[in-house]
Amino acid sequence: MKAVILAAGRGLRMMPLTENTPKPLLKVAGKTLINHTIGLLPPEVDEVIFVVNYLQEKVVAHVKDNHPNTRVRFLTQDQCDGTAKALELANPYLGKKKFLLLFSDDLHSPEAVRELSNHELGILVAESEQPERFGVVEVSDGKVVNIIEKPAKPKSNLVNVGVHLLDHRIFNYAAIKSPNGEYYLTDQLRALARDYPVSVVKTNFWLPIGYPEDLARAENCLQTRRPSGL
Repeated sequence: MKAVILAAGRGLRMMPLTENTPKPLLKVAGKTLINHTIGLLPPEVDEVIFVVNYLQEKVVAHVKDNHPNTRVRFLTQDQCDGTAKALELANPYLGKKKFLLLFSDDLHSPEAVRELSNHELGILVAESEQPERFGVVEVSDGKVVNIIEKPAKPKSNLVNVGVHLLDHRIFNYAAIKSPNGEYYLTDQLRALARDYPVSVVKTNFWLPIGYPEDLARAENCLQTRRPSGL
């Protein structure tokens, strides 16, 4: 199995911390965010594809220095035009088998990721007290029924936490250009779930890292509630 890790963003909300350091190389509990993400991958992952852009030379050097025994490939997203376009870059290298898709900057439960990898298609979700801030996932019989990005009136408190198990079929659906000019995965995932069963795996540990204060919050949380493997 292959994994795709998206690490191209500028991390503007993390400024000034990301002025000279790419967001994936910021540290929580003595470990870079990207190392936390790599540590999530189950043993059957035999190649990791990184999509990079901002300060990419630092990301490439860090991964090669810290994971010399991992088979890696780096792809440059010249225009940061959304997650769908980032994943599209990896398409020629993925083949027909299922693969994991993750972002490089959130903390997750390795056990939940391993459970997800046992399915054919799936996404990881978590309960949220503010689901309107995220992609809300509507579920029936353990499968995705709908995904709506930041709805004003969410029909569910389950949100997409950015860990996906996909295969080549995701590329059968065109990404739609959003008003800000970027292409997001949400529309493709929604279309995929209409045609094929996409399993939902619920996690009880997810720490999104979006702002500088989230790093301190994550440090405190890991001191009291560190999942095995983090």
